[in-house]
Amino acid sequence: MKVRCIDTKRLDGEGQYQSLKVGMEYTVLAIEFYDKSESSFSESIGDFILYRIKDNDGIVIPFPAKLFEITSEELSACWVVNKEKDGSYSILPKLWSRLGFWEDYYNDEDTAIDEFEKAEREMLLQE
Repeated sequence: MKVRCIDTKRLDGEGQYQSLKVGMEYTVLAIEFYDKSESSFSESIGDFILYRIKDNDGIVIPFPAKLFEITSEELSACWVVNKEKDGSYSILPKLWSRLGFWEDYYNDEDTAIDEFEKAEREMLLQE
């Protein structure tokens, strides 16, 4: 799935996302859905649907879906639906659906980095 950035303004009104560029296309690595009544994260980010993408700095970050328009609706064949304990859902590669994956990835755990790179390569090959 690909999206094009249409806005970089933060939904909380606190400036711009400096690591995005309007008009640039990004590959969606995961889609996350939050229920405001169940998840404090949706309240803090200001949106209920997030696209986890690799920004212009090469960092994988969840961004509000409202900042993008879909340019390719093709979903990766390796994606699965995952329900979290807090009532949130995500659509992401099966390798990333294990509990604690993102924490391990952002803490530079070797296994998580390997799982990330393997699934990312698979998604990019499907494009």
